[in-house]
Amino acid sequence: MKDLLGGAANPGYKGKKFRWAAYYSDGRQRQTDRLQVPNELATISIDFQYLKTQEEKTAATWIQTSDTPNFRDRLIWVVGKLDDLDSLLRDLARSRHIVNKYQGRSASISIGKERMLFDEQSRCEGLETKVKDGVVRAFLDGALYFRGRQMEVKNFGNGFAVVLEKVGESILPELFDRYFQ
Repeated sequence: MKDLLGGAANPGYKGKKFRWAAYYSDGRQRQTDRLQVPNELATISIDFQYLKTQEEKTAATWIQTSDTPNFRDRLIWVVGKLDDLDSLLRDLARSRHIVNKYQGRSASISIGKERMLFDEQSRCEGLETKVKDGVVRAFLDGALYFRGRQMEVKNFGNGFAVVLEKVGESILPELFDRYFQ
């Protein structure tokens, strides 16, 4: 998620660019974990909700939640279809564990094991790309909520960075209605 945020342009309003304060929740272990919180007073907040069950993703629940005091000034982006993302994440975690375990020992392991380590490093890089693409697809298939209303992701574009910038620009006038340069 941090990589995806880094690739997105900051939304602008009245000639000023506003940085994202980003949070992540999975409905289980992670609750409003900070992904990126700039040291600026005027930021735009987004909460990425990585939820697995359809019951957790119901629009009525998130419309209501987005209008509560804790979330009223925060854009909520709920993930859509996950497809095989969970299995890719598990495979990536295993691959990273193997690479981290043997990477520092490459000088002392046999040629066969060194070759296997190289193959695992290549596999890990491929899995990282697949996971990143899967996360993008899952969120682009999801829904956006802000101040008691649902917004369609596809209305803002078809790429993660574009959607993030455009939806940010669409809600900035509401967030900073008294803002002047």
